[in-house]
Amino acid sequence: MKLILENKNKSLIKSFSQIYIKDFEELKSEFKKFGNNSQATIFADNTHLKCNELKRIRNILEEVNIKLNLVYSSCRETILSAKSIKI
Repeated sequence: MKLILENKNKSLIKSFSQIYIKDFEELKSEFKKFGNNSQATIFADNTHLKCNELKRIRNILEEVNIKLNLVYSSCRETILSAKSIKI
């Protein structure tokens, strides 16, 4: 899974590659540096993310003022989960 952080003008701030769900808690302090109206995009190719996992990721990002904006995936389950929680 890959996480891309951008500012409101869609300029790249930081990209995190090879990130897993458990890594979001550990990276929370690093995310705080980039907060303040940033947006996040997740590329989850061949990764099955359930609603509760996406909610946990969204909550962690929202705690540091980052909005989860888009989720791209080749997995139908992940796409449906993102739509059901309105990402």
